[in-house]
Amino acid sequence: MLTYWLQEAEPPRARYTVRRGRWAAERQWPAGATVPRRLHLSPGGLREDAPEPFAVSVCSPATTGIASGEWCPYGWGPDMPGDQRGDDAGSACFDGPATAAALQIVGRPVINIQLAADRRQAMIAVRLNAVGPDGVSIRITYGLLNLTQRNGHDRCEPLVPGERYTVRLPLKAVAFELPAGFRLRVAVSTAYWPLAAPLPARAVLTLHGGAIDLPLRSEATAPCAAPDLGAPWSPPAVPARVLVPPQRGRLRLIRDMDDGDTTLEVVRNLGALLLEETGLRLDALGRETYKVNALDPLSATSQAVRSAGFQRGDWHARLEVTHRLSADNDGWRLESSLDAFDHDRPFFSRRWDEYFPFFPAALPDGETP
Repeated sequence: MLTYWLQEAEPPRARYTVRRGRWAAERQWPAGATVPRRLHLSPGGLREDAPEPFAVSVCSPATTGIASGEWCPYGWGPDMPGDQRGDDAGSACFDGPATAAALQIVGRPVINIQLAADRRQAMIAVRLNAVGPDGVSIRITYGLLNLTQRNGHDRCEPLVPGERYTVRLPLKAVAFELPAGFRLRVAVSTAYWPLAAPLPARAVLTLHGGAIDLPLRSEATAPCAAPDLGAPWSPPAVPARVLVPPQRGRLRLIRDMDDGDTTLEVVRNLGALLLEETGLRLDALGRETYKVNALDPLSATSQAVRSAGFQRGDWHARLEVTHRLSADNDGWRLESSLDAFDHDRPFFSRRWDEYFPFFPAALPDGETP
């Protein structure tokens, strides 16, 4: 009923030639395939029994999340999550004991956290990591939540500073084998840049308790032989000459040691091809630039640029698109542009300047956001 790739632990890298793991399968899903295991957060780490009430505060640097990798990695660029120790340093971390035997996490971990914030808005990022005997920290899965949407993404409910809330956050589904001798780590942060644009002010979250439910593959369920999927195959490429090679992923990270600004440059080039059969040239180039100061999330900006060209004989069309996202104390501003060219002559242009308040005014009865 379910076939999946069971990832095996290996040193994290931004790019893999081959990702270690194996195919696995289940006859039934989810009944019988997994059993939940609950681990409680405590000042001493992760434990089986619920601890006494406690308070642990976290206020992450705005650059926490730099090892996140791309939101949707394609695998042919430096876009995979890296060693998590740098992001762990900006997080509240809860470690479990070293495992005596390997554990297979298959499904969607869910965490419930009791917390309070010192501001009307805050976000939470939760990562489940595997920590090796040498200290390396491997991201298994993660989840993000804007806490003003704690009761649903169709509403915006400001937090009451100091009031306690219980937040339920499902993490992304995963299949991962934790080797014997490794430890599980739950890392909680208030930023996850640049996957999540930072809110304008650094909020302090105080954690008062919580537990994570892990879907562990049941040893009582006999494994099912994975189907033979055969060797990977794709149809032959259309005959073409590569004029600009494709390139994708996080290209360059720059930290200014003078003022603390951090810049991340991402490349999105599909490249340029000349199709030999028709003589058609196709260009698809792009880049993204993210900037933020670790101590000033309001400084954050992100900009994306895309260019697409089509050329054959004396015909040449080109599109240029830009987007810039920034924020002030009250909301987000998105500025966009679209320009179309016939050769180098512009013949169409459009501009957008949209503003999205953090706390929209109440809508009339019967309307939904």
